[in-house]
Amino acid sequence: MSSRLFQAVREESGLAYSVYSFNSSFADGGLLSIYAGLNKNQAPELIDKIINEIKKLNTNKITEEDLAKTKEQLKSNYVLSLESTTSRMNAIGRGQLMLNKVLTPEEVIEKIDKVSIADLYELTEKTFDFDQMSICAVGNVDGLDFQEMIQNAK
Repeated sequence: MSSRLFQAVREESGLAYSVYSFNSSFADGGLLSIYAGLNKNQAPELIDKIINEIKKLNTNKITEEDLAKTKEQLKSNYVLSLESTTSRMNAIGRGQLMLNKVLTPEEVIEKIDKVSIADLYELTEKTFDFDQMSICAVGNVDGLDFQEMIQNAK
């Protein structure tokens, strides 16, 4: 709820009740997804808002202060997740499948601490490539031209 995306889409614009991002990582690739539940008529404005928030990542760079806050939140969430057997087993399984080794909690926290602002800038430039963007919509979407919406928002 504190993310820039959530604040811009839900709190400031009221375009969607539910909006969030998540990633799916694989050994040789992955994807970053943004989900939003909304009224069909709000799709063009929502897509424009999401693309503008993505653009801001490359123009209004994330600050060292933002990175430090995010690292602390990530570490706190990680430590809390260790109390859940399911979360621990998922982390162990992901580590084994993706890295062929299981990281200790200390190693995970150390890796989070090592992320630099330069690493983050490099990642945002690679991740948010508008030529690689696609949209998947479920529901009554007849008459919506998503490619045109993306082109208009760029």
